[in-house]
Amino acid sequence: MTGVGPAGRAGNTALHQPRSVAAQLVAGAAYMRAEQYNDAFICYSRAIAADPNSYEGQLGLARVCAYLGNVADGLEAARRARALKPAEGGPRITSGLLKLASFRGLKGPKEQLKVLTEAAKLLDAGVRIAADDPDGWKGLGEARARLAQVRLETLRAAAARGQQTSQAADQQISTDLAGAITAYQRARTYSPQEADLSYALGRLYQAQGQPDAAEKSLREATRLAPQNPAYQVALAWLLIGRGKDPQTAREAAQTALQLGETTGEAALAGAVALLKQGDARAAIKEITGLLRQYGEKPDLLYWYGEALLGLDPREAAADPELKDLDPLRRAVAAYEVLERQVLQGAPCRATPQDVRNLRDRLAARMKAAMAQAPPGKAR
Repeated sequence: MTGVGPAGRAGNTALHQPRSVAAQLVAGAAYMRAEQYNDAFICYSRAIAADPNSYEGQLGLARVCAYLGNVADGLEAARRARALKPAEGGPRITSGLLKLASFRGLKGPKEQLKVLTEAAKLLDAGVRIAADDPDGWKGLGEARARLAQVRLETLRAAAARGQQTSQAADQQISTDLAGAITAYQRARTYSPQEADLSYALGRLYQAQGQPDAAEKSLREATRLAPQNPAYQVALAWLLIGRGKDPQTAREAAQTALQLGETTGEAALAGAVALLKQGDARAAIKEITGLLRQYGEKPDLLYWYGEALLGLDPREAAADPELKDLDPLRRAVAAYEVLERQVLQGAPCRATPQDVRNLRDRLAARMKAAMAQAPPGKAR
């Protein structure tokens, strides 16, 4: 075990008193605070070996197993802790956190919904008893948010297959999102400096159609953790979606790139911010480079089409890199690939309505171009 800092000093004491339950519990808790979970596991295991009826030992072991992803051992320890103190909320919360950990290895939506529902029920029951447990509120927020996500993905897949979706399903998603927001808000009252909570709330507010609250939370997340590229990317896309402050969106995207973001999300956000600033030429050049680098991804195709439609033909003719470009034909070609991908259920940041709007504007532009063409000249 590590012998550095407060956790290490407690660990050294525990190392020399292997049969002392109290020493092992103190060291286990210290290692948990220091996020040294393997050492915490050792200490709690020793506490239980010395006294199998130690409620704090069983609960501590269960909780550290949730962080380590050791679901089976954790659930067994939580079961023993609950048997020792049936009225306590801690074992319920920890069982819920372990269920949540097990969800991450599941793929099918049916099994995901089952496990997430079980996790949410356990966590909800636990925080009703132990309302001052921040991990319980944070776990409940994550469980509810993931439930909404899985339900939404299931609805989108059904819609892509041409199946009808019910109003009750939409209402359940809204209920899950609202529950997640409430839980994360409670968690933040205990950990106001935890950037992840502000980030999670920002994404949830955005999903709930509360852009002001979303922007406030995401700006707070970037303030608390300015070195996290995901927070910068999320803020950039939110500002783009709101149609405001494209310069700040561009700066956030560039910051994410400087921090090492490599998925293309930051680079695309930066290009779209240029488009929103009225510089379609620069946007097209950057998106063209991204298409070469990442291939014909739906979001790249969508914004390539938007940028091409926003290009002034006179500016294109004056630009050596774009003078031979036929913007309308390129936009139509990009849309045709995009439409096939969307129909096949490919994930896309642009909404189905965005894609339909792009189609309609392309059709109108094509019609106008054909009307202006000289008689007998094909377009």
